[in-house]
Amino acid sequence: MFWGDQIFVPSAGTPASGANHADILACLGPMPTQEEWAEKGLDKYGLIAVNDKGQATQVEKVSFATATKLLASFGTVVAVGPSLGSFSMSAALLLALLDEFATELEGKTAKLDSDPDFWMPLTLSGEAYTSVMVQKGVPLGVAAKHYGRMQGFKAGFLAVHNGAGMFGAVDVGPLDSCYWWDYGLLKLYRKNNLLATADTEEAMALHKFMRITKRVMYSEVRRRSSRVSMHSSPSLSSS
Repeated sequence: MFWGDQIFVPSAGTPASGANHADILACLGPMPTQEEWAEKGLDKYGLIAVNDKGQATQVEKVSFATATKLLASFGTVVAVGPSLGSFSMSAALLLALLDEFATELEGKTAKLDSDPDFWMPLTLSGEAYTSVMVQKGVPLGVAAKHYGRMQGFKAGFLAVHNGAGMFGAVDVGPLDSCYWWDYGLLKLYRKNNLLATADTEEAMALHKFMRITKRVMYSEVRRRSSRVSMHSSPSLSSS
């Protein structure tokens, strides 16, 4: 599966999608302890949490304590993991969002991001959402107004299109069992290109995915002769 500048290789096969109007790829596992949260660096990811009803929510990059507080009103959390960012939407949801934001789209007067402006206000409680957005520098009044708008949108949408849930997660397998090759940062671009030179199981998987069958392929660089021409330097004499 491709998404922008990243490649994901799931360990869970290709799970079914379509139970929700929007779903997002995530590496899910049991709710970690505080120590595991720190060890896995989960505070550096946007996180997906799934409750015992199969509903999903997203929280921004937060500490274990903040995540626990935010998810307290989300029911019994059964799985948590990094969001891979790649999502799909039903045609009905896409058309409804285009209609909801028609004024902004026509006037090109706003910029919205899927995580903080769609998934979070559609799935978190009002208190949890506004507290996160205030931490991100958004004024409380602005965050509360947008939350109310998205909750109104959700209620109206599901009243008409109630055959599926609003937002769910597609589990591609635990983080430590999937391959995730990210080329979006220079250090990761370097790391994942150099991976092709390694002699590991993951490197072999990358070779197979990229159809690399030889150490040197499609190169325009010609081998140069190893012989070096030696020229004697003129002698220097002192007068």
